Amino acid sequence: MKLLGYIRTIRAVLPHYQERRQGSIVNIVGGAGRTPLLCSFPVERPTPRC
Repeated sequence: MKLLGYIRTIRAVLPHYQERRQGSIVNIVGGAGRTPLLCSFPVERPTPRC
């Protein structure tokens, strides 16, 4: 996603967040955001070492 995509998304959701007086914007950048490693997720069973 390019810079203008981030700006447009924030502009689209900001009025809703302001109306509710709460909300979070999470920005995930890079390849790890698209294809996370299996060990990136919290689980109850042992996972492979990264």
